[in-house]
Amino acid sequence: MKRSAFLALLSTAMVSLMLAFALGGCESLDATEATTTTATSVAAATTVTSAPPPTVATSATVPTPTTSAAVLVTTRYEEDDSRLQWEGPWTFTGGASDSGGSCRYTEDSASSVTVKFSGTDISLISGVGLAIGEIRLTLDSGGSFTVDCYRTTGGHQETAWSSGPLDPGTHYLKIECAGTCNPASGGVGIYVDAFDITGTLQ
Repeated sequence: MKRSAFLALLSTAMVSLMLAFALGGCESLDATEATTTTATSVAAATTVTSAPPPTVATSATVPTPTTSAAVLVTTRYEEDDSRLQWEGPWTFTGGASDSGGSCRYTEDSASSVTVKFSGTDISLISGVGLAIGEIRLTLDSGGSFTVDCYRTTGGHQETAWSSGPLDPGTHYLKIECAGTCNPASGGVGIYVDAFDITGTLQ
């Protein structure tokens, strides 16, 4: 009886142990599979495909602005402009045929007018005719020269002389009565009517 009881107990214990092992093995296997699945899921979740770096736009080259040269216009300045520097005896004369309705006249070789201007060209507007003399001109620091205003046909607002193109900048023109005339002329007197200046009178 003792041997039979012992064998029965032993058999029961072995069965219990086998059941426990079987149950424990399944739990371990499930846990391992769960862990593996979780790890795979985490790895899948944390795998991020890096996007390519953004393209940096290159700013367009901005052209350097250019400054255009100032455009000078030709303006007529009358003989009564206060900026003109008159010396010696002059007589106001003229009429509707003259620029601005008047001009100045002199026969005195001590008479002169100086024009200061900034620009590139100047023209002397004067009366010409049978009894008009010669004008002495001095431009800037150059030597003086004479312009004959004698004409067989008289005229008003005539261009007696023009400088032509000058270097841009400040210039001086001195106008004097030369006191001389063309041998065919009946007088030495001169008229100063106006000035056409490409630039500005100063």
